[in-house]
Amino acid sequence: MLDFFLNIDLYLFRKINNTYSPFWDTVMYWVSDSYIWVPLYVFWLVYIISEYGKKGIWICVFVVLLIFMTDSGSTLLFKENFKRLRPCHALANVHLVFGKCGGKYGFVSSHAANVFGLATYLFLWLRKDIPHFWKFALIWASLIAYSRIYLGVHYPSDVFCGGLLGIGLGWLNYKFVQTNIIQRIEPEKNT
Repeated sequence: MLDFFLNIDLYLFRKINNTYSPFWDTVMYWVSDSYIWVPLYVFWLVYIISEYGKKGIWICVFVVLLIFMTDSGSTLLFKENFKRLRPCHALANVHLVFGKCGGKYGFVSSHAANVFGLATYLFLWLRKDIPHFWKFALIWASLIAYSRIYLGVHYPSDVFCGGLLGIGLGWLNYKFVQTNIIQRIEPEKNT
């Protein structure tokens, strides 16, 4: 049964990684670059603080904790224990963009965990103020996760499981902040 799933994983990886062009190489390389998204992160942090005041500061503090949890958790709990080689280290004929492969192990994807964690956390806070935010969050997180497969550095199962880890930790952080911090602060705005 495990072989069946591994074969599907490999098939999907090859399907995505072998469909490339110079244009999409450049696009996916930049989509996957964490620093390209910094202006968007700053925008959301400023928006949350301006909309939620003191509560917003706490919400933003826990964004930092969330990213630490998703990034460290994906590495320490998964990559270092499962030791599954990235496709670019394990397979022949992997299309790499600009020769970038990343670290040795890839299960689970830290990029996917980070972005799905952040997307979930932000969605849960902003869903009342921005009703269609979930569409943006899902497309944004999925695009980054897809880019990791396209670039040859993760299998689909790496990004899928990383995404699940991120969603779980994003939800847990939201519940913790809402229950233990936000409810204890004087109501500034309904959350």
